[in-house]
Amino acid sequence: MELMLWFVSLAASGVCLYWYFRFRWVLPLEVSLDNLQQFAHELSERMRVPFTREVLIETLQHLLMRLQALFPQNAFWVFQKGEEGWKLLLQVGMPYHSQLTSLMKFQGGLLEKLDPHGTVFTLSSIKNDALVEVLEKAGVGWALFIPWKGEGISGALGTGSFSSRVPLEQARGFLEILGNYLSSLFQLAHSLWGLKKEEDHLKGEISTAVQELSDAHLRLVQKTKERKVLYEVASKITTQTKNPEASLAAVVSIVAKTLEADVCAFLLVDEEKGELVTQPGAYGIDQDETSLYRLSLMNEASASVRAFLFGEPFITGDAQADPRVIRRYAELWKIHSLIVVPLESEGKRMGVLRVGCHQKNYFTQDHVDLVTHVAQEAAVIVEGVMLSRRLSQTAEELAQLNRLKDDFVSTVSHELKTPLTAIRGFLSVVLEEEAGKLTAQQKRFLTIAQGAAGRLHHLISDLLDVSRLEGKVEMEMVPVSLENLLRHSVEMAGVQAKEKKIQLSLSIPSALPQVLADSKWVMQVLENLLNNAIKFTAPSGKVNLSVEDQGEQLVICVSDTGMGISSEDKPHIFERFYR
Repeated sequence: MELMLWFVSLAASGVCLYWYFRFRWVLPLEVSLDNLQQFAHELSERMRVPFTREVLIETLQHLLMRLQALFPQNAFWVFQKGEEGWKLLLQVGMPYHSQLTSLMKFQGGLLEKLDPHGTVFTLSSIKNDALVEVLEKAGVGWALFIPWKGEGISGALGTGSFSSRVPLEQARGFLEILGNYLSSLFQLAHSLWGLKKEEDHLKGEISTAVQELSDAHLRLVQKTKERKVLYEVASKITTQTKNPEASLAAVVSIVAKTLEADVCAFLLVDEEKGELVTQPGAYGIDQDETSLYRLSLMNEASASVRAFLFGEPFITGDAQADPRVIRRYAELWKIHSLIVVPLESEGKRMGVLRVGCHQKNYFTQDHVDLVTHVAQEAAVIVEGVMLSRRLSQTAEELAQLNRLKDDFVSTVSHELKTPLTAIRGFLSVVLEEEAGKLTAQQKRFLTIAQGAAGRLHHLISDLLDVSRLEGKVEMEMVPVSLENLLRHSVEMAGVQAKEKKIQLSLSIPSALPQVLADSKWVMQVLENLLNNAIKFTAPSGKVNLSVEDQGEQLVICVSDTGMGISSEDKPHIFERFYR
């Protein structure tokens, strides 16, 4: 019985001892292990990819707060090592008045002496350490630090106790897990941040490339538009050479439509009056004297005058408010935006090209460049217009002088013919001795005078003929018998040929057809040709008038045995009054 009681007592003692050890030692270890497993599981479950530093700090903050909830009597820190020393990243559990700040830097000291598995320090035993001094002032007596290391970065996890070192040992396993986690997290963060940096760099390069392509596209569009305009302008230059003023109107229309402008006009210089004159055909303005205004080159208040004088383009976003522009002209054309570029060819300025728009701030520097290029091409047309006008003016002046000359020749010829007729008549009377007998010497002198009077008569007749021809005398073209005209011409020239003892002949084919001609002028031409042939043929020579039927035309030929025309005189055959 006693033995049984002893066994029962022994069993009861064993049970009590079991539960004592279980509750005293095993259960806390199981609870600690369970907390450690839950903490490790939470790390894996709640882990966030640290794409940014903010996400990383937020994750660490959560983990430290989780540790502080498990060990409320402890404070926790995360330090990072940098070029300037150790600095605080995060802290949890420190008294408010004793909190560390991120501005604090710690060189060397206990953080440089850490064991990979953690080192517990009794702070009172460590002297001359800045971090220890700060922690002691906050009331921390013991501290445990575990190092961590990621890719290109390192630091330390720390926990401090205000009462004893026991809580530090309880937290060691958690800090080791968190240290490994931080090492992996920072290594991942370093890789991600490197990739993110590379991604941002690539995005920047792509964005830059896209912007460059966009800018290149815009430049290409602008160049295409510019080339199209220049092509159209060049086409107008080449296709309308006979009407330069129409080309000017076409050019301003092309420029205005391309730029979507409301007004476009050429102002060309009038050198005689010293003015810039708005040209007819301007786009978008009335074709009256008020709108086609003139600007004195002395008026440098005008943007157009300054552009012409100094050869510099001008642009404004509001011509009606810009003091550099004469307001009333901007209001007259109802424009705000304005471009003025000079027209220049081979260093000589001929005017300006003005382009305007009703909107404010419509034009850009690209528009100025385009208008400048167009102006360079259009300068060819402008030069042609100005040359055409000068030629027209010169031709009109020459025509006026020619009319005055013709009037003078006609008047003088008729005035000379009247007394000359009397002189020739009285010379004939005297030579025929109707007024008395003449000596041989008198006859010789009077014969010379009669010949000179005859030559003067022919010269005056020639002057009248030339004057009438230059006056573009109208001819009456009717069917005539060329054979009759030829025979009559030979008959008329026969007296002169007989006096010089020259054989004058006529060669006409049979069945000569009629021709469409003015008989008076044909006779005049034949008379002149025969008279010249007889005049320059020596006595006893021959002169022949012939005609050849070539089917579609008849060719009349006067040939003689005279001296002919020297090679020096041939270039002057058709000059006036040249022998």
